[in-house]
Amino acid sequence: MISNRSVELGLNKGTQLVLTNSPEAICKIVVDGQEVLFYTLHDAIYYVENYIPDGVAKIEMLTDYLMPAADTLNVPAGADITLTTATTGEHQYSGSGRASINRGTDLAGMAMISNLGLLRFEEITIDGKSVNATAPMINSMGTLTVEHGTTLRNAVSNGQGGAIYAKGIVDFTGNYEVNLTNNRAARGGLL
Repeated sequence: MISNRSVELGLNKGTQLVLTNSPEAICKIVVDGQEVLFYTLHDAIYYVENYIPDGVAKIEMLTDYLMPAADTLNVPAGADITLTTATTGEHQYSGSGRASINRGTDLAGMAMISNLGLLRFEEITIDGKSVNATAPMINSMGTLTVEHGTTLRNAVSNGQGGAIYAKGIVDFTGNYEVNLTNNRAARGGLL
């Protein structure tokens, strides 16, 4: 029986029922004109590593995302990833302006984004939500490019680097459209 509040099922003894939640897709990658949807950033990176031979992909955010510790973005060596807001195609960003990836409180002890490859931000906001952390929002050992329309804000760390801790190359392009706001750390607020 189905009502507007519940579903009742009758099962035979020994029958196993598995229920799964189908959350809203948070991002997409366009491959050969087809949109491939993902429910976690981890799955999007797995797809790039295993199904895109050259490792070059644009991960387009469809919604604002409160990032849990279980879904940090780890860009592997050899990958070339652009992280941006989805503005074209069948599936587009559901908010107004740019998509925002936000630090959850369970991410206080680790970076939200780790980069060993090539990583670009464009038309996106990375927000530390002023969570008092011991790690930066972004830990980059590879090449990081912060392009037009990017906002890095509210990174608070009592360790090294509030918004970005980098041992690799960091390039800011289109600085007139890059917004760095309220980032602070015990040892460097940005880098």
